[in-house]
Amino acid sequence: MIKLTDLPASHLVPHALQKDPSIVAIAEGIATKVRSLAAERARMIIYPRIDELPEELLDILAYDMHVEWYQEDQPIEVKRSLIKDSVRVHMTKGTPAAVETAVGAVFPGARVEEWFEYDGLPYRFRVTVGVGTQLTEEATAEALRMVAQTKNLRSHFDWIVLEHNTHESLNRFTHAELAALTQYQLRNEVLSDG
Repeated sequence: MIKLTDLPASHLVPHALQKDPSIVAIAEGIATKVRSLAAERARMIIYPRIDELPEELLDILAYDMHVEWYQEDQPIEVKRSLIKDSVRVHMTKGTPAAVETAVGAVFPGARVEEWFEYDGLPYRFRVTVGVGTQLTEEATAEALRMVAQTKNLRSHFDWIVLEHNTHESLNRFTHAELAALTQYQLRNEVLSDG
């Protein structure tokens, strides 16, 4: 397939006008402009190039795309993930899928379990994170902020559950304990599963 940018300027002009030097000069000018526009076009396509963009551009893009759970001090890979997922989160905002997607940027593989899935109180939910997840103060505070930004107003967040495996008990951290993480180091409290 022949690309418009690869054609010589003389091919852009009808055969009868190719002998006129002023028409050929105009065609050369147009061809030059078309080539420069084609090169600029690649730079204007932003969304598919998120993994290549510099951090400063990511901050601007997050603001423009209304990624409310985005912060400028986050690691660059988290920033990229949040921006990539922002359209999906906005389309599903207020649903468990939106919470899972947003929290998944900090805790990959995070799952939302609604109250009827774990015998909780009505209109409550919890977030379950997998084996090997590092529950640092910063990451947990970030996850809590994302939960608050993406959940529906009716539902209430119960806790984050750290799974070990199916035969072990789970570590549960209530919302109050998670909020207190900014004041002291996280303590592992193993609660029985019931």
